[in-house]
Amino acid sequence: MNREDELEQVLQKLKWLRLPGMMRALPGLLAKASAENLTTSDVISRLCDEEKASRMKSAISQPK
Repeated sequence: MNREDELEQVLQKLKWLRLPGMMRALPGLLAKASAENLTTSDVISRLCDEEKASRMKSAISQPK
């Protein structure tokens, strides 16, 4: 399996798990990780930050 297929598989898993913030951020973050030699922990932390921001934005924008 090539990297593109692996990425697509991970994106589908994130979609299934309902993690849209992570899903949107992952491709760009992987490119940044490669260019800046980010650690695995950095990538995971940033993905979590993106998901948190996505959920907060969604909660704020939902009508009450």
